[in-house]
Amino acid sequence: MDLVATHQMSTWDAAMFAASADAGCRLLLSEDLQEGFTWSGVTAVNPFARPLHPLLETALARSQPEGGAPALRTAAARRSPRRLT
Repeated sequence: MDLVATHQMSTWDAAMFAASADAGCRLLLSEDLQEGFTWSGVTAVNPFARPLHPLLETALARSQPEGGAPALRTAAARRSPRRLT
């Protein structure tokens, strides 16, 4: 992979970038990758860093209904809820 050879990135990290690019993502949230590193339109952003990266700040602002809490949900939260019995 280009990222492994050129940027000395681990195979796993390169696979995450490639999958993110294939899926059309603009942000890859990770506290382990270099903040702001961009490849193929995907930017690594540490969600715990302050101040927030401008792309993350924009994404959060767009997902927030007026006067409400952010509406971002994880993939697991979008699946139909399971009942506990």
